[in-house]
Amino acid sequence: MEIQVCYFARIRELLQRDTESVQLPGDALTAGQVLDWLQARDAADWQQLPADWPVLFAVNQHMATSDTVVHAGDELGLFPPVTGG
Repeated sequence: MEIQVCYFARIRELLQRDTESVQLPGDALTAGQVLDWLQARDAADWQQLPADWPVLFAVNQHMATSDTVVHAGDELGLFPPVTGG
């Protein structure tokens, strides 16, 4: 299945891209499974983030969890924790 992945903030800086289309195995994966796949593909880049640093998800511009199912044609946003002040 093909999805669009959008990277934000520090993740975008590390990966040096803001968006990409990716071809994933299967018909539906969870957001967490997609993240695992991306981290395995680009392990050296992802290892620059602290191991305990959570990644937040949005599917089709709606906040999601790692258990949210992503289908072909969906947009998955990945971004770091947000703080304000």
